[in-house]
Amino acid sequence: QQHRREQRPAMTLAQAAWLTQLMVSRSRTFSALSQQGWVRSARRALQDAQYAVQLSESILADDARGRAVAWERLAETHEAVRDIEGAILAYEQLLRVEPSFDPRLSPAVSAKRGVQELVLISHRRGLENAVEVREGLLQAEQASRESITRRALQDVERLRNLVDQDIGTLERVAEERGLKAGS
Repeated sequence: QQHRREQRPAMTLAQAAWLTQLMVSRSRTFSALSQQGWVRSARRALQDAQYAVQLSESILADDARGRAVAWERLAETHEAVRDIEGAILAYEQLLRVEPSFDPRLSPAVSAKRGVQELVLISHRRGLENAVEVREGLLQAEQASRESITRRALQDVERLRNLVDQDIGTLERVAEERGLKAGS
């Protein structure tokens, strides 16, 4: 007897939209639990937001609103786990899918997208500033290493000179004693 796999019908657009919304809602729930100290909740929130984006991008390609909701949630989740680079990428996608100037948007959603554009700009500047600070710290570290190395080499050179002087003194003393002993 052969067991046949049942052919399941493909997911309908309505089912995909419902599942995407469910993943977005569940991601929000996990984020709330994370803020209450549930350890693994932040990771689960991020996974659900990523899944919502995957669903919306693969199945709901013509549903800009559904895609925007998924990208928005992913951006928020990246912010919550302090992944600013991830948040930047998600906000960029969100604003490509649903820009603030889209005439189909309600005034409230348009204003929200405008604020998100400002958040995106702020994140980019913050990231640029962090990179500059990091580069400055690396330069300071390098300069500090060079300074410490230079001082260490100077100390070694002074010690070498002192040892050479002491050896010279010992040799002179030995000669004088040797000469005096031999006389």
